[in-house]
Amino acid sequence: MKYVLLVREECDYCDMAVKLLENNSLAYELVDVGRDLLTSHEIKKAFDWQTFPIVLEKTESTLKLVGGYSDLEHYLEHAE
Repeated sequence: MKYVLLVREECDYCDMAVKLLENNSLAYELVDVGRDLLTSHEIKKAFDWQTFPIVLEKTESTLKLVGGYSDLEHYLEHAE
């Protein structure tokens, strides 16, 4: 299992999510959508999520929405 992080440039919560996964030695893929507002809007719409980062849990054949940074923090605390 690994995580997929959809992030934007200059996003403190995105940076914090990366550090959280690294501090827990968890594998992740980073997808940077940059500053393109149209792309950001379409991604948020596709996942029905309003903020960045958008954290997904990836297994062999599925992607599961975890949420944002605080959701990831909560998810990892309860996964142990």
